[in-house]
Amino acid sequence: MGDKQFREPIFLKAGKHTVQEIACLHGAILFLEDWPEKKRDHSYEVALEASLEACRGKQTIEAARAAIVAFADGNGIREDTKTMTRWLVSDAPTPSL
Repeated sequence: MGDKQFREPIFLKAGKHTVQEIACLHGAILFLEDWPEKKRDHSYEVALEASLEACRGKQTIEAARAAIVAFADGNGIREDTKTMTRWLVSDAPTPSL
């Protein structure tokens, strides 16, 4: 399938306390394949098809990324990277082990 990277990763909520970084088409397809069947809507189908078409070279990688972002936004699972940065980066010293 290759490792077709996005120009910028997408961060998606993958559970109550888990955020998954999606940086390439392969990661996007794996995320979509794990999406619960009962939650699969039109935006899911568009995102999956766009990702598969990009893998085949019939769609641009960025068009696939845009479809995944639309799917994520429609399902309320895209994480705001500005919010994430605040809790991922801290000035607090690292505890010694």
